[in-house]
Amino acid sequence: TKEHFKKIYNKGGDIFELRISKESPIINSTLKDLESTLPNSLSVLAIMQHGDYHFPPLRRIVLHANDVIALMGDKDLIKS
Repeated sequence: TKEHFKKIYNKGGDIFELRISKESPIINSTLKDLESTLPNSLSVLAIMQHGDYHFPPLRRIVLHANDVIALMGDKDLIKS
């Protein structure tokens, strides 16, 4: 998978998941809003909400506490 993304999309790095905390400032934002704040080297691959997987995720999805976001890129670029 990582090799495919690098070859086709010129995107590399690790694939990892982040859970949105109850205190996160991105709660009630859309995925489109979140993506506009991410460096170009990070890509959202999927979102899990209430046990449902969205792969690929729709940009209009509203983010909630405990959603899980799957990303690809340099994990060190993510702010706490």
